[in-house]
Amino acid sequence: MVGLDHTGLGTVDPSGQSVAAQTEFDYVRLILRRWQSACGAGTLPPYEEIALGSVGRFSDQIAVVSRLGDEPPFLLRCGQRFRAIVGFAESARSLEELPYAFNLAIGSAIDEACSAGEPRLTVCHLVVDGKVSTIEIIALPLSCRWPGEYFLLFLRPRASQVDLASLLINSTQEAIIGLSPIDHGHGATSDFYILSINEAAAGFLGSSIDSLQFTRSRTR
Repeated sequence: MVGLDHTGLGTVDPSGQSVAAQTEFDYVRLILRRWQSACGAGTLPPYEEIALGSVGRFSDQIAVVSRLGDEPPFLLRCGQRFRAIVGFAESARSLEELPYAFNLAIGSAIDEACSAGEPRLTVCHLVVDGKVSTIEIIALPLSCRWPGEYFLLFLRPRASQVDLASLLINSTQEAIIGLSPIDHGHGATSDFYILSINEAAAGFLGSSIDSLQFTRSRTR
């Protein structure tokens, strides 16, 4: 976990732009419109209208969560892709069984949605295989005739990723070059292949990153 960010989805920022535009996914905006159109006069949309069937084609990335008093939130429904992303076992029901990073992010989104009485988006940055992925987590509060609080959760990674190794290399002013040996047989290294190089090193060699990366070092 690298960080969290929290954004209201049902509000307008000081520039007048809808904060819903900050989500990367068009069908999240569709879910938000359904949520907003189902709101009554000062009341939240009913659980039955939003969570039961109206988001069928998104169900793989959605979970329905309930919270009763001070008890930890627990799952009523959960899509397979949602489970796969957060590492949630099939038998798991309590959000306390989630990995810590997701437990923190989802719990925060739920708390903020409950306090605001409107949808909230939490952006969770997660490192997977050396890449920083940005996960959108949206919590939409619902009303229900049964006791407790109810939330519809949507979760999906954004398309863009950041190469963590490149980010770290380029964040320093020190010259750094990543080399791979070139073996022409008999275990003898005759040259090196430039796998990665930062701006400081490229400047020291009097060239650019694009000109140097993936070339042989002996030709420099």
